[in-house]
Amino acid sequence: MSTVENKELFRSYVEEVFNRGNTDAIERYLSPTFVDHTPFLAGEAPGPAGTRQWVQELHKAFGDFH
Repeated sequence: MSTVENKELFRSYVEEVFNRGNTDAIERYLSPTFVDHTPFLAGEAPGPAGTRQWVQELHKAFGDFH
């Protein structure tokens, strides 16, 4: 994958999952074996399920998050 393609993929991920809150799209972007090493997320479910949980919590806490 080229640098340009990689950047576009990441932009698409941020727009779809974080800005729009479409957590159903997470599996299109993250491997089932994805590991998030963000320190403040310790205790979240592993893999894409943990990311889904985190994004849902962000949107509950900050309704206009984008």
